[in-house]
Order: sequence, then structure tokens, then C-alpha cells
Amino acid sequence: MHFSENFFKEKHCFEHFFTHNIYDVRGFSFEACWAYDEAFLRVRSGKRVNTLVLASPAFFSTPEQKHLFATQMFQKNTHAINSIDLYTQDEQPDIRTIFGYSWEREKLESLVRCGVDIEIYLGGRDKSIDVVGASEFFAPFGNVYLFKHFDHFFR
Repeated sequence: MHFSENFFKEKHCFEHFFTHNIYDVRGFSFEACWAYDEAFLRVRSGKRVNTLVLASPAFFSTPEQKHLFATQMFQKNTHAINSIDLYTQDEQPDIRTIFGYSWEREKLESLVRCGVDIEIYLGGRDKSIDVVGASEFFAPFGNVYLFKHFDHFFR
């Protein structure tokens, strides 16, 4: 199974959700964007992908949500960062990449047509992303699992 570098740091939080398979691609939060693109590139190049797992994918419907996410991810005094030390200063994600990212329905449709199972895990108390919007957006392409009492980090 492939974990992105940043997801690998949190894999202990998500281990019980996922099977172990070298043909799966997973990503957490903004790394879900990477996983989505990686799965698409692999399939397009003829490589096998069984499952694409998107855990708390960085999905925003409004500029306000993007601002809130940036605040939580980049200010060291927020509860989200203080309670889980995810990144060192050198590893901070590029805010332009996160805010400029666009989920494309055509890519998701292509993955589904190629037989890729898509699993989306969302926390019902996640204040970082648009949970309702993400659920509605991803539902036509895969299985959406909503954990009503969990936040962005599934706590």
C-alpha cells in the first residue's frame, strides 16, 4: 500500500480503517489531493490501482473555509496543530497548492470506469473542510463514510 510521506506520519490514526494492499493509494487532508492525482496518473499509465482512499480530503466550497483551513494548518497556536504535531517547519505544505487545487469529476469518473474503488472518510465534526459538500461531491463516485462524532483528525 502506498502512503504519501505526510499520511505515513499519521497512518497509526487510520490503520484500522484500511486493508493493506500495494495497489491502494491513500491520502489524508491535503495529501488526498496528491493521492487522487497519483491514482489517476497510475491508471492512465496502465498501472493497477485497486482502491483510492481519501481521508478528510481538503475540499472547500467557500473562501472562508479555505481561510479557516489555512489558519488551522499554519498557525502553531491552534488546537489542531498543538494536539497533533504533524509537520516540521520545513515540511509545511504550500498554501498555494492547497487553495488552487480543483477536484475534477472527469478524473473521478475515469477512475471508476477503470475499476478503481474510491473510499472517502469524513468526520462529522470536521470544521476544516466542507463535510456536506464533500459528501455530496464524492458520493456518485464511491463509498462515503461519515463518522458523526469525529473531527478532521478522526479524534
